[in-house]
Amino acid sequence: MLKNLRQLPLTINWQNINTCQVECLKNGTSGIGIIDVIIAQNATDNQAIIFSEDKHFGYLQKVLNFSLYTP
Repeated sequence: MLKNLRQLPLTINWQNINTCQVECLKNGTSGIGIIDVIIAQNATDNQAIIFSEDKHFGYLQKVLNFSLYTP
């Protein structure tokens, strides 16, 4: 099943990640792991959907523009 998923290149845009972290802190959200921020930043850059029940992606979605599917 996973072999049918489109593979995306992993890019790390430190400026966007830093901006995201600052915006989260301004909104009172802290404690989001760097891996979650990198995943969200890549989803934004690639216009991809994140499938997750992790509450951190809900917080990040308010700062970054990505689609989030929670079952």
